[in-house]
Amino acid sequence: MKIASFLALTVAFAIGTPARADLVVKDDTGQEIRLKAPARRIVTLAPHATENLYAAGAGDRLVGTVDYSDYPPEAKKIPRIGSYDRIDLEAVAALKPDLVLAWESGNNMAQVNKLKALGLTVHVSQPNTMDNVADQLERLGQLAGTGGVANTAATRFRQRLAELRAANAGKPKVRVFYQIWKSPLMTIGGPQIISDAIKLCGGEN
Repeated sequence: MKIASFLALTVAFAIGTPARADLVVKDDTGQEIRLKAPARRIVTLAPHATENLYAAGAGDRLVGTVDYSDYPPEAKKIPRIGSYDRIDLEAVAALKPDLVLAWESGNNMAQVNKLKALGLTVHVSQPNTMDNVADQLERLGQLAGTGGVANTAATRFRQRLAELRAANAGKPKVRVFYQIWKSPLMTIGGPQIISDAIKLCGGEN
């Protein structure tokens, strides 16, 4: 092959095969999460993160999760790495995840920071409104490379929210006390997803 022809072929190949760009997503703390490729081994540190991961079409990537991750039923078969407030750091590291999904207000953030110190990629979520759930689904789809399923799920979720808001619009507000603990007596604050769910259903926290 002549040198000119070889160079032309090399240039054409380079143009036709662009370098794969990193996946870059910001989590709810504003931290930039960067992956070389869609996550294949994921650990969730909260039950809601497990459910959202399945809804986003990436349940088959789940290799470890916490107690009470029981939905969908397939999640019950996933190895446990502790509870949402007490994580077995060695168990997480042993699973060699390329992505860990944490929960800012529920997890022990000191432990989450230790996972980061071990070099693990950690995405921290804090869904405070019902609308945030759809956002989370889309973000998980990006991180796992299941955008088609995740975006469809997010669209259906938003449609359901719109239906509920329309169904409860104009109704008299029902004043609600939501008890989460009895001794001491505890409830939830306004900027919290349970408060937003109560509002969605026509209640007032």
